Amino acid sequence: MKACFCVLILVFVGGCSGPTPTGEVSGTITYDGKPVPWGGMNAMNEKGEIASCEIKDGAYHLTAPIGHVTISIMGGDKTEPIKGGQNMERYFAEKKKEREKLKKAFAEGKIKELPHEPMRVPRKYGDLSRSGLGLDIKTGQQTHNFDLPSLPEEGN
Repeated sequence: MKACFCVLILVFVGGCSGPTPTGEVSGTITYDGKPVPWGGMNAMNEKGEIASCEIKDGAYHLTAPIGHVTISIMGGDKTEPIKGGQNMERYFAEKKKEREKLKKAFAEGKIKELPHEPMRVPRKYGDLSRSGLGLDIKTGQQTHNFDLPSLPEEGN
């Protein structure tokens, strides 16, 4: 009797709704006109449901709940993992200081060229709350390309 009662409560509380309908979106992601070689994308709808996918060579394929979703994009050149990643703000502040020293040395003629900076999508685009990116997902397949403009330096 107790087992039947628990099952009935679960059915009643759980409701009869099925899985959330989804749509498929694919396309390219570029940053400052260049394909993002590696990374990830997240999409979150108003219910807080999140879908994710990988970015490879500028291409992505996402299956996400239909309706409006907010998008975040992280990525860039594939690099070694960040050492001391527990304190990201300090890491980015140190990298910014290093770049400023190199730029000063270059301007003063102490070095002949600046080292190659790996492509890195700015952190703003990786934050769902401030990326400014969104998309309306429909049932079936659709194509949407993201061309992310460069932003003023933010320490990454």
